[in-house]
Amino acid sequence: MAWEIISDRISNYIQEKLREPYNIENALNPSQRQAISRIWTASTSPRRVRRSQNRTIDSFLGTTGFRYVIDPPTHQQFSSYIIIGPPGTGKTTVIAFGALLYVSDPQYRTRGSPRVFLCTSSNYGADRIFEKILEILELIGIRGWEIYIRRVIARSVAEEDISEPVRNHVIKPRPSINDDPRDHQEQLANSLIFVGTIYACNDLLRIQNSIRSQVVLFDEASQLTPPEMYLPISQNSSIRSFGLIGDDCQLPPIASLEPLTHSCLDYLRGLPEYENSRIPENRQTTLNIQYRMHPAIRDISSRFARRRIVIRDSETLREPSYLLQDYQGFEGNSFSMILDSIFNPYKTVVVIDTSNLGEVSLDTRVRSSRINIFEIEIVRGLSKLLQSAFPNFKINNENLKIITPYKPQARRLSRSTGLNANTVDAFQGQEAQIVFYSLTFAEPDVKSRFMQNRHRILVGLSRAQKKLIVIGHQAAMNHPNFNYLRQNIFKYNYEETTEPNVPLGYDPVSQVFITKDFYEYLLTLT
Repeated sequence: MAWEIISDRISNYIQEKLREPYNIENALNPSQRQAISRIWTASTSPRRVRRSQNRTIDSFLGTTGFRYVIDPPTHQQFSSYIIIGPPGTGKTTVIAFGALLYVSDPQYRTRGSPRVFLCTSSNYGADRIFEKILEILELIGIRGWEIYIRRVIARSVAEEDISEPVRNHVIKPRPSINDDPRDHQEQLANSLIFVGTIYACNDLLRIQNSIRSQVVLFDEASQLTPPEMYLPISQNSSIRSFGLIGDDCQLPPIASLEPLTHSCLDYLRGLPEYENSRIPENRQTTLNIQYRMHPAIRDISSRFARRRIVIRDSETLREPSYLLQDYQGFEGNSFSMILDSIFNPYKTVVVIDTSNLGEVSLDTRVRSSRINIFEIEIVRGLSKLLQSAFPNFKINNENLKIITPYKPQARRLSRSTGLNANTVDAFQGQEAQIVFYSLTFAEPDVKSRFMQNRHRILVGLSRAQKKLIVIGHQAAMNHPNFNYLRQNIFKYNYEETTEPNVPLGYDPVSQVFITKDFYEYLLTLT
């Protein structure tokens, strides 16, 4: 099928979706349609950036700290916009639809190949976007269009580390030893959408001078620093627009230099010292309907986000879509009552408090970090019981994730359970049907700036789709600085909005206090 025919079908399908009124079956809600329109129409009338201007940006970057990367005169050269996507609101869908709509729009074909670069902070994020594009093409019923999309990987990345559905579409900035250079060049010339990490996309643009893009989108923008944003833009003389897509309530960049601790979202939305350079509010869109998680998980995580708008649950969230299925129960087990309060699928948010066991359940300092052996044994035991509770549930690293704020705790959890456990920072942008969240911290009369970070708590709580199990020691978090965390986790009560899109009709929260007998029972499980 000719490319023009394929692109016409994509354009017609997506534009039809953009025009449809919102309903339960519709793939796009109003905020998503507005966000996609920003990507699609952003480059209709911007000006090009000349090489001399790139040198000017470079000079400003080195001498003024970052301000002139986003201030006049350079900021005026691009059509720019911001899309805020809270957890579960479908920002990956927006990115995929927007990129497809742009490259398939007839008005951009007259300007040459309408290429789009989709840049992320992680390979996992890039794989998710690429898989979503493939999913949309299959939804539309188009075959063969995959040859126009490439997953860019750095030279140091092995193809085995990329998700399986994406591997056939991988390309590197330079051809490998076994690749035909002419085939490599042909693949680059035919490609319209490039998806990769910021550094991989920058390498491709730097090495392959013939490849230029009119649109650059930055996903996971809460972790994007101004120098990182500058990388692919500085290599690209044809750029017409750029967009920042992310969640300003997620974790910020990790850096030792104070200016780098603020993301591009911070600078462009308007920190006090950069107020004059902010992207105007009429070019900012917030996605406000979430599709991914049970309403109770959305509710508890949103308490740690300071948002100006309310995030509502999609009307498509209906039982059994947000509940685990085929629960078998623990009839005959002497601990059946406590096990049912943990695994019952209608108890979506489970808060396990280890306070009753006193000092035995406190944590241990490991240099500047922490380990809590007691919580490790609880997670290990409950993960063993999970298969008995849900025989048809497939336990793997995609469906079950174990999260903790501390690296030593994550390493011990991985060894103990045989599952993928990692820090909150490492799991940002990921999700799973079931999440164990080990808070780990348990030292009385001590405050922790690390644990009080609302963004870190929000990310940990919002990774689960159907069941969130939080484990912690409420009594040991007795410093006044933990009051907010105790109130909104250990004393959490689900409150439906006055006009809920998804009325539950039951209490989805379970508060569980671990006893010595139950802990010893968990230790016997192998």
